[in-house]
Parts: sequence; C-alpha cells; structure tokens
Amino acid sequence: MDLLQQGQQAMARLREGQSGTVFIACNKSLAASFLPTILAAFHQQYPQIHHKVSVLHTNEVMALVERGEVDLGLIFNPAIRSEVVIVKELFRQPLHLLVSSQHALT
Repeated sequence: MDLLQQGQQAMARLREGQSGTVFIACNKSLAASFLPTILAAFHQQYPQIHHKVSVLHTNEVMALVERGEVDLGLIFNPAIRSEVVIVKELFRQPLHLLVSSQHALT
C-alpha cells in the first residue's frame, strides 16, 4: 500500500510540474557562461526537477527543438528561422571591445 501511495504521489508531482526531467539543448558559450547560474537558481526553487543538457551547434539545437526531442533550446541570435519554433529574446548582453592603448582602433 505504501508503494502504491508513493507512486500516486510521484505521478501527482509530475502532473503538477513539481518533479521530472527537463531536456535542454544549448550552444557551448551559453553552457559555459550562463547555464550554470540559471540551473543553480532553478534547482533552488524546484529541487525535484532534474535537467539533462546537450551542448550543440545552434542549427542542431534548433533541429532538436523542431523534432520535439528537447523541451527547450537556448541559443544566441538565431540566423535560422523555423515555422514550428517560437523564438523569444530573454536578455541582451553588451559586447565590449578590448584593445591595447597603442592600437590604431583607440
């Protein structure tokens, strides 16, 4: 009876989005720079939800999302557009140029 009750509770958590696995695809630079912080914060709020991350090129991320093989993809400014994928901008990141004080671009 205890196992049955545990199973029912686990199914209820899955239905309510309180447990399970989120499959994520992203490109290498996002995986290295932003994803650790984002996933740590997510885990603090939803400790029963696990994640699996695939690090791929942008076009591969887009293809996985199109085929429904991952739950979400994270990429920088996509050059490729899709009729079946919705792209939402989450934030803008400033880009800085670093040159020597002796360089012609100064």
